Amino acid sequence: MDERAKLLGRGAFGYVYLCTRSDTEEMVAVKTILEEDTEFAEDEVRNLKKLQQFDPDQNCLVRFNRYQEIQKNYLLEFEKLDMNVQDFLEQSSRPLHLSEIQVITQQMLVALKALKSIQMVHGDIKLDNIMWRNQQLEPRNIKLIDFGVAQDVCELRCGDILQLLPQRAPEVLLGLPLSEAVDMWALGSVIASLYINNELYSSTCELDGTWKLKTECSCPTGNISTSSTTSGKSSLHQHEDTQAFVSLLKQILEVDPRKRISPSEALLHPFLTLTNFPSDLTEDLSDNKAAASISTIRLRSLVSPCLGVRAAACVSPMVV
Repeated sequence: MDERAKLLGRGAFGYVYLCTRSDTEEMVAVKTILEEDTEFAEDEVRNLKKLQQFDPDQNCLVRFNRYQEIQKNYLLEFEKLDMNVQDFLEQSSRPLHLSEIQVITQQMLVALKALKSIQMVHGDIKLDNIMWRNQQLEPRNIKLIDFGVAQDVCELRCGDILQLLPQRAPEVLLGLPLSEAVDMWALGSVIASLYINNELYSSTCELDGTWKLKTECSCPTGNISTSSTTSGKSSLHQHEDTQAFVSLLKQILEVDPRKRISPSEALLHPFLTLTNFPSDLTEDLSDNKAAASISTIRLRSLVSPCLGVRAAACVSPMVV
């Protein structure tokens, strides 16, 4: 490996280094996967080779250059990217504006549209796996990364465990048939968390996640106010941009995966064609925990009608 290699981060199955190619002097990211995780390396290479049929820039996918196997260790070379969304949020300490969320949503829908066209499920949509190519110079150039746990839809089975708990789709929690729609649910959870600067649904275990899904979805929404008298986010109904955002979110966070909006359909939603964002100018986006908490309650109350009683009916009564 390049002697000038700089450690960029660590994942579940390896380390990522910033390196310089000796032949071109190009800066690249190299993911190292050790011998004990060879099976995962082979799966990721297989997935990345399938994705090479797409233009990575046009389809918002990380560019995979090549790989090497050295003494049963794998080195996977990618284009150098800048910063993931999680790191950006930690540095900025504020929720994103809706105009910024629109860009991330649009780019990720393009990526998921490409995956759906070849019946591939990413399985790990989260803030860490959404990266800017150059956040300062190219804020609209965003890529989906990390295909280490991606699978073909035909490989998925009822009961398979995918996704982190905060982004885990209801059909995964309930052991139902799985499809590419699980990635749409995860994206919905991600963009909701970007707006409120908090997880929409956070759980410490799968049982807790299933129970919260049941209780949240069966809660009468009429008892929860959709307007706020405190500082922080103003009413979600106040602006056209927030109305459009919640409208899209409702269709993404549809419990029934057969009715959940697809990437192609979502790309035609009015939220993604907006050019004016009045909420960007009027809302206080300071780091206010109380306001963020209120925003979470309001957002859940607006989204939960689309979750409906179906989710509650799917969850069997639990004896503890």
